[in-house]
Amino acid sequence: MSKIHDYEYSRKTKYFFSIKNTDATGSTNAGSFSVLCNNSLLTSQSSTGTKPSKLEFNPIFCLLDLKYHNVSNILNNNKIRVSSTMFANSPIIVTIPNGYYSAITLAAALQAALISSVVFVGGALPGWLVDINNGLLRIRFTGTFATPANTTFEFSDFNGIDSRSLLGFSAKTATLAYADRATGVSGTLSPDMLPYDVLRVCSKNLAKRSFAMNNGYLSQVDTLFEIPVFNYNNLGETVLFETTDDLLSQEINPDFNTIDIIIKDVNGNVIQFDDTAKFSINFSITREIFNQTPEEKLKQIANYATYIS
Repeated sequence: MSKIHDYEYSRKTKYFFSIKNTDATGSTNAGSFSVLCNNSLLTSQSSTGTKPSKLEFNPIFCLLDLKYHNVSNILNNNKIRVSSTMFANSPIIVTIPNGYYSAITLAAALQAALISSVVFVGGALPGWLVDINNGLLRIRFTGTFATPANTTFEFSDFNGIDSRSLLGFSAKTATLAYADRATGVSGTLSPDMLPYDVLRVCSKNLAKRSFAMNNGYLSQVDTLFEIPVFNYNNLGETVLFETTDDLLSQEINPDFNTIDIIIKDVNGNVIQFDDTAKFSINFSITREIFNQTPEEKLKQIANYATYIS
């Protein structure tokens, strides 16, 4: 028990918790879930002093599978633009469905999107082929056309799109010569299937210490802590994040019936995780209750005795 000032004492109790996304009610997606909380040991006990009870959250460690949507509208990396005089509908914006992809499944998805989107002059049906060749994404097609022409692929600078990193092309555009259509055009870098360097673990009903600029104002945000993931290179790898000090501790809102966990990017966008991803977190909550000193209690008794006499 520690003395706060002349008339108030505090008592602290620490509790340890472990939750995971599979414990959730409703959605069990690792990127957004809620766990019911029986918090009778926390918020139901009030202070007898002048201050309300205080709760402090401190993460200990967590495990998270890197199985999130690495192709999405939020990342602005799900489109390319294709143009050629061989195409009846040129230029065409080709969209890869949002989702969680490996390099191989990404190539297959882009191939399917090209086949379904591009209409060749005269109704010809070329054989679009997209694959991973020596670690690089390669785009090519087969067939002979009456009016041969080059094909241009644009990876950025339209509609806010930038799919260069995802597809492994360092330049904004790539040109496939008609004579090289069977050989194809390849990227210069391995496809980047892990676009996020930092993941923010947030809780809209708990967090209260973090702030960020919003519409020109420094405003409170719901970040509990951040997980750096820039050193992880393998898709589907499990991240271990742990802390041994109280740097990430923060006072949290004392009135809650659920613990809501949402994983966001640094811009505040919710990250959609694959349904097979798992997330677990161990943390502590310290409750501090403020009590009156014996002297203050005696004073109140004396005042009461004077009042009833």
